[in-house]
Amino acid sequence: MWPICLCLLILQSTVFADRADRVPLKEHGVQRVKNRLFPGCSFGGFVHELGDTWNPDLGSPFGILHCVRCECLTITKKRRVVGKTKCQNIKRDCPEPLCKEPVLLPGQCCKTCPTQEYSNPANSEGLVPENPQSHHQEFYSLLTDVSFTTKDVLGRGYFTLEESVLRFSIVCERALLEVTSVQFLDADSNILYEQNATQPTAAASMKVCGTWEHIPRVYKAALLSGGLRAVLTTESFPDGQLEGTIHVNELDSQEIFSAVLHSDISKLDEETASGGITMISLEKNGDIEHAIFLVKLHNVFEKYQKQLDTIPVTITVSRTGGRQQRINIINMQIIPQQATIRFRWEAMTNQELRWLARQQLSLSVNVQGALAETFNGIIKIKQTCTAFRAALSGGDALISSSTGAGGTADFSIGDNGALLYRIHIMGMSSPVTAITIEGETIKQGQIRIVSNFVRSYSDGWAEGAFHKQNTKEVEALLSNKLFINVATERFSDGEIRGQVVGEMFQEDRSGESNFYGI
Repeated sequence: MWPICLCLLILQSTVFADRADRVPLKEHGVQRVKNRLFPGCSFGGFVHELGDTWNPDLGSPFGILHCVRCECLTITKKRRVVGKTKCQNIKRDCPEPLCKEPVLLPGQCCKTCPTQEYSNPANSEGLVPENPQSHHQEFYSLLTDVSFTTKDVLGRGYFTLEESVLRFSIVCERALLEVTSVQFLDADSNILYEQNATQPTAAASMKVCGTWEHIPRVYKAALLSGGLRAVLTTESFPDGQLEGTIHVNELDSQEIFSAVLHSDISKLDEETASGGITMISLEKNGDIEHAIFLVKLHNVFEKYQKQLDTIPVTITVSRTGGRQQRINIINMQIIPQQATIRFRWEAMTNQELRWLARQQLSLSVNVQGALAETFNGIIKIKQTCTAFRAALSGGDALISSSTGAGGTADFSIGDNGALLYRIHIMGMSSPVTAITIEGETIKQGQIRIVSNFVRSYSDGWAEGAFHKQNTKEVEALLSNKLFINVATERFSDGEIRGQVVGEMFQEDRSGESNFYGI
């Protein structure tokens, strides 16, 4: 049975205010899941995925039956997709040879002429070709409340496809939901895959994290074409309360910041159940930095298709906290069929970049017209179930050491944008003088030091929160370009060092969650 993992990470909004400076600890709200068998076909001791075709091997003395083609067909039972094996004789499908004396080559079903290229009918259909770009690809989804019970509950889904593994993080805002499972549906609302929480848990804000392993090629093709939907089921709505179509992320792994946009309309019905998300990347031209914004609104512009040729839209970026300050205002005309609002924030100042990195900016999208509606959201650092870790050793030090010292470092991003850290070091040869977080080398022999955590160090541990990050640190963290260096009196350049690497949530062999929450 393949390992399946799903966790509900309960991140109470009230807790963040009280524990903003606390360190990341192993999450106690992790829920176990019921493993579900891989949907495929079992034949002759092997499991074939949906859509596979093969020649059955009956073993000695029969061997491989080259004139029999088996296929793993997709069938539906009670909305669940399962596999069914169907085998048939394909000898009658062999093409007629064009020569007088055709020959039967070893391992083939059909006779061919000596100069004729062989075509095996067993492989002529039923296979889905691999997408050469699908080795690593990012997707997104906006999950809205299809039960129409509340307008405030929205979910933002992050999906990463690597080979045949789909990892997902669904962030729910303003939610008080007893989530029971995550489902992936096709266009006909058949359940392709499901992960169940063994104990439903309700919270004001949460992350739902999991892994869909061994995703069949036919499902990968549907994913790439926008044919899959993600659904969160709850105790009150077992058929699904939050739902959204999964789309290819145009920014892919370049997305750094995002915002979930909530509607200001108080009345909720099928016509006004709307929302949006914003995805943001950074682009540098010399010393000047620009921000690329992609705004996706759900069930908004469709209302205007029969009324207007263009829709006036005003986008406002403001500073949050204390006295609200408008930083940037952009006016544009959108055609109703336009799925994406794209704009650039040119030449951002260093102060604006700091506000962005510290989650001190909000985005407002005002759609004007007869059905005027405004969407608002806080711009936050990309929120996924990624855990950031570093293994510290003397072999990775700038000047290699062999004292036997070592350590670990764990990082996470707090709800207020702070970088929370917990560093454990041991076996140092002399007193610790510096624990620095460092960026990439600026010039040969020059390393950019972000901060020194030595003040929080005591008895082998350094714990705390770093609030003064800028966009350079955020970009470096998400792209695995930050390092931890520990210097001592004996090794002033560093006795141990390690690279901070992000790892998507997964379950280790002991069955314990290795995700660090807050």
